[in-house]
Amino acid sequence: MKWTEDLSVGIDIIDNQHKELFNRINSLVEAIKQHICKDQISRIIQFLDDYVHSHFDEEERYMLKYGYPEYQFHKAQHEHFISRRSFLR
Repeated sequence: MKWTEDLSVGIDIIDNQHKELFNRINSLVEAIKQHICKDQISRIIQFLDDYVHSHFDEEERYMLKYGYPEYQFHKAQHEHFISRRSFLR
């Protein structure tokens, strides 16, 4: 996955979190390709699992603060993603 400026939401903290998610996902893909030990892959997956919660919380706070018109839809997407991420465990 490659970060491009067209993905920016224009809020530095959110954009930086998105960039970090891209970096970690890319690290996971690379670890899998290189057959790196299971522990390293497990640590990356655990980080992503934990990080998603803090990122979604932060993103939702900004959406509420700035009156994002699609807040309910976007929040529902977050909830759907969280409910489907059981494959991480």
